[in-house]
Amino acid sequence: MRVFVIVFSLFQSLLALLSAFASSSSIQPKTLDRILDPVVINNTALTGCLDGVPVQQIRVITYKNDLFEVIPFQVDERGPQGDLILTEGPLSGKCLNGKGTYVDAHSKGIFDGLDEIVLLARDMGNKAPLHKWPHNITKGVEIQAIDPNDDSNAWACVAVFSHPPPLANSDYIDYKTIVRNEDNPEVHIISNHYHAAFTDVSAPVAQSDWQIVIRGREGKDFMETFRSIMHMRLGFVSFNLGLKNIIPKRLGQIDGPVRVVRRIRNSIRFAGMPIPDFLAKKLAGTSLDTDSFYYPDYFYFDGKLSIPPLAAKYGEGSHAIFATDFNRNAVGMSWTNAQSPDHACLIDGSMSPQEQALDSRLYAWALVCGEEGGWMNMLTFGEGFRNLDIRLYYMDNAVDGFTVAGDPPVSAYGATGYRMKDFQKIEEGKLLTFRTYAFAIDPNFKKGEGEACIELVHHPLQISRGDSWQAKVPKD
Repeated sequence: MRVFVIVFSLFQSLLALLSAFASSSSIQPKTLDRILDPVVINNTALTGCLDGVPVQQIRVITYKNDLFEVIPFQVDERGPQGDLILTEGPLSGKCLNGKGTYVDAHSKGIFDGLDEIVLLARDMGNKAPLHKWPHNITKGVEIQAIDPNDDSNAWACVAVFSHPPPLANSDYIDYKTIVRNEDNPEVHIISNHYHAAFTDVSAPVAQSDWQIVIRGREGKDFMETFRSIMHMRLGFVSFNLGLKNIIPKRLGQIDGPVRVVRRIRNSIRFAGMPIPDFLAKKLAGTSLDTDSFYYPDYFYFDGKLSIPPLAAKYGEGSHAIFATDFNRNAVGMSWTNAQSPDHACLIDGSMSPQEQALDSRLYAWALVCGEEGGWMNMLTFGEGFRNLDIRLYYMDNAVDGFTVAGDPPVSAYGATGYRMKDFQKIEEGKLLTFRTYAFAIDPNFKKGEGEACIELVHHPLQISRGDSWQAKVPKD
């Protein structure tokens, strides 16, 4: 009997070995069909296996049709404090030190630390067996992306070459500036799906253009501006703070083939007087530098607000509005959100009974869409917002004119956003953190197609490393 157990155990081990060999020597086809999602994998997740490799020797390759091909990717380096090292602009090649000062980045051009590799899930391919990997690579590590909803997956290989092949020709997104005003040059971010721009000289921190690329041409711009107004009331004293009080200073950007990262420093002016950065930072309770991330089909940025203690304690009558205003080109578009997905409103500049009766509860997403394409917005709130009263802000009154008491006198087409109050309920010391997403929507948008955007935000791809390979170093 004992001999039988030993033989049976050996047989099981042999089966496991054969199974492992079969999986590593056979092709597994790509099943992942998500096309919006980026894949970002950092050196930590790669367990440092590419530590010290020159960035110029790195390529990302995928296995398709029994061949490997180089796909678009970029290596974005980070400093020891975790900040991205910009490649263009005033802070190009700089990183933060422990004191919060920008200094020269010493490891620039070398993959190490917190550096990350960025590619798109749509470009990933099949899982290639190890014996199929190119023989001219010195190191290689497999990356796997898994959809947590259905376990579908796709693969790519980060490969190091002593003599790397040419980079992929595709460049999905570009950063451009146009100087019409020396103090505030226009910023344009253009992909093969959308054109976002900052062209409003009076409020240069606010995005003011949004055009969808339709069959290779840019549609009409239907965005007016992004609007942020904080109405503060302390006893008998009240005042407004808006985006015109914020003056952005360009610190630089990363303009890669897969994503653009734009960094600005927001200086504040009040009553026409600039507030020194050190004081503004103290009031804000956080850094004044912000990064925005632009991918081919969407962009996002993180925000942090700190309500001054006096306003939090005594500002019972204070409120804030954050909204995206659309222009006349939005007339005829439909508007809907997560609270009314089956009852779209018509944007026409006049508040209909349906629009006046919209469900004002906090919503997960909002959508504007028509013949010129569209815009889908999602906002996620941090813990600091937990006690605030957050409601829908919607205003389609450009034809009717300003009619709603208590709001700033603004006329807009389909303005969409949030109204917040109850600042006095903010927990002491809590920052108000949020992340806002804007997705490019095609003109032929159909109900249900927004699920891809929702999945990207709420069920992101799971990224991990797989097999690895390293060339043998000949002995002396």
